[in-house]
Amino acid sequence: MNPHELTTKFLEASLQLGAEIVIDEVVGITVDKVNNRVQAVKLKNRADMEFDKIVLTSGPWSGVLAEDWFGLHIPMQGIKSTSIVYNDVPGIDLTQHHACFCGEDRNGCHLEIYPRPDKQIYICGIGGSDYVSGDRLRSGGDCDDPAKIVADPNRVSAAMASLSDMSSAFQNLSPDTVQVR
Repeated sequence: MNPHELTTKFLEASLQLGAEIVIDEVVGITVDKVNNRVQAVKLKNRADMEFDKIVLTSGPWSGVLAEDWFGLHIPMQGIKSTSIVYNDVPGIDLTQHHACFCGEDRNGCHLEIYPRPDKQIYICGIGGSDYVSGDRLRSGGDCDDPAKIVADPNRVSAAMASLSDMSSAFQNLSPDTVQVR
């Protein structure tokens, strides 16, 4: 599965059902204290938007938002894990849609290899993941902005070495995409 493809399909279906896309940053909420419910979300660049219901879908940032906005403690943490993607690797047959799960190797990896229908090979389980929560995710923390979450080049090198050990098809190849999931 390709996450971009999945989320695009969700978005398309939502739009067909009447959803509206609003791109902005939520900076807070307005609470109706009489009825004990969220009344609106405060946006950085637009007027407040009123809602009957809201859903926090901010990944690991959801926990700190629930604490800061609602006073709810949600024991949640994020995991910064580097992953890589190769496009159309010569000599790799992607007609068989199987995944590969490897044990820990000499490079500290425990690779998971997922072929995708678009001829990509998605690889995670690169090891060295960093667990983040609390103040690290709040304003001023080292993970307060998704743009600060970057792949670990040492783990990319380890994954490339592990792949080269497994198959000559990956020798002398660099990933087409390096990311954090």
